[in-house]
Amino acid sequence: MKIIYWGRYTTFYQLQTLERLEKIAGESILYILVDIENKIRMNQGWQATQMYTNEIINLKPKVFWKQANQILSQNPNAVHLFFGFWSDKRLYLILLYALFKKHKLMIMHEAYSTRPVGYWKDESPFISWAKVFMRRISYKLVWPTMKVLSREKPPCILPISVHTQEQLLADGFDINTLFPTGYFIEKKEVQRNQSTEPTDTLRLIFSGSLIKRKGLDIAMRSIEKANRNNTKVQLDVYGSGDFIPFGYKKIPGITYKGRYAPEEAQSIMCHYDALIVPSRHEGWGVVVNEALLQGVPVIVSDQVGAKCLIEKSGAGIIYPSDDHNALTDILETLSNEPEKLIDLQDKASIIAKLITPEANAKYIMDTILFYFLRQGNKPLPVWEQQAKG
Repeated sequence: MKIIYWGRYTTFYQLQTLERLEKIAGESILYILVDIENKIRMNQGWQATQMYTNEIINLKPKVFWKQANQILSQNPNAVHLFFGFWSDKRLYLILLYALFKKHKLMIMHEAYSTRPVGYWKDESPFISWAKVFMRRISYKLVWPTMKVLSREKPPCILPISVHTQEQLLADGFDINTLFPTGYFIEKKEVQRNQSTEPTDTLRLIFSGSLIKRKGLDIAMRSIEKANRNNTKVQLDVYGSGDFIPFGYKKIPGITYKGRYAPEEAQSIMCHYDALIVPSRHEGWGVVVNEALLQGVPVIVSDQVGAKCLIEKSGAGIIYPSDDHNALTDILETLSNEPEKLIDLQDKASIIAKLITPEANAKYIMDTILFYFLRQGNKPLPVWEQQAKG
């Protein structure tokens, strides 16, 4: 079965699933990209994406429509997998045109932020609020538009997380078209230089850009409260950006460690008791996978897409976003009751064996067969499969 991927760019965590999907499909995936690299990620220290294939077409601005139309015409029976509705506005027009021409379409889509915070960087309050307002309007129009153009044969949607699915349902999408998935990456063999057994100090790691959306200020406030009598929680902060606004005063137990290359994530995280992801918005959060794959539990806000991995496995704790008091209670509990931390670590080690690119690729292929060819039963998302054992 021929699969064609359309996106502004692609990333290593998408490719690890798509490479496995290609093997299951039995035919090379063709990648149609607007940009070969994500320049923002490159500026954050990411390495250039290592494509495993030469089956790549880079759409040129001057012949964008001509190239795209030719690809669609030459592949009438292929499954066209688009990443996002508006990853690139020109690709959105191609998506709508492909629907009108009755091509088989799958669309991967991340949750959008309903909080007035910048995604890649901090923005002014006015710009942030304006974007939130426009999102609330524009997403309500997406489903009716696609439904009309496709003439009651809508695309298959792959929401990145249950959180995304809930958003799309609230925006009027048909639940029968939604098949939630996520990002799944390979486990790396790492050298552990220290024990991961709980000690008198709860050792936490934060990994992410130093911007308001990531919620580092919430974590720091909670740790300051937890350590008000003595230091029992240690947080090491890794990330690109300016730490000075966050370190407005010396908070005992918090250390800024700079940034690391993404490929080093698992080798660094394996030395901590838990990862903390306090984001005000996170479409998925691959750092959650990185930690779980090394048996490291995750303390995560309820605005993080990858929380579904925690909900079903029990390999961490979820708290209400922006509620620093709830987070403080969690930190104090884990610090004072190490047996609870051991239980979380055991559950993280179990789910680590299940959240693989192979499992996700099989789920996507089963979805293709069920949705377009009416073969088999509706597949369960990877985390639901884990819940059923």
